[in-house]
Amino acid sequence: MPLAWQPLLLGILEEVIEMWNAIKIGELIKLIGFLNIKGYFDRLYSLMNSCEQAGFLIVQANNIPIS
Repeated sequence: MPLAWQPLLLGILEEVIEMWNAIKIGELIKLIGFLNIKGYFDRLYSLMNSCEQAGFLIVQANNIPIS
């Protein structure tokens, strides 16, 4: 992956986690989803599932469609 992409990827990750937090605390009540082209968000979704299983994430906050 080119070095120029790395800051962009960190920005996307920060925005995704910020949205998840806003949903979790009730600040964002709109439906959102992720367009998962070539499995781009697969690892993030896997991380969120692991956090849910470990008790760090409420099931309700992890109910975001990814397709």
